[in-house]
Amino acid sequence: MSLSSVSNPLYPRQQTTKNLLHIIRFHPQLSQTAVPSLVDLGEAVHLNASLEDIKVFIAGTLAQESLVRNACLQALQVSPEFGPEYT
Repeated sequence: MSLSSVSNPLYPRQQTTKNLLHIIRFHPQLSQTAVPSLVDLGEAVHLNASLEDIKVFIAGTLAQESLVRNACLQALQVSPEFGPEYT
């Protein structure tokens, strides 16, 4: 998955996000790879994320598993390089 292709709104971002959340939830041994991928995905889409994209991340913050919740919160954070108005 390249970050430039993920930033394209035509990329299946919601399904990719759901797949990563599934991996984090049901295969925690793979979380060392899946969590950074989810965070990278969040950073790649934050400028043009649709409401549906954001809803998937927010729904993850309500998951029972703390690893899923924390990963979604990390992915929702906006990079500090975009200025203090976003922090």
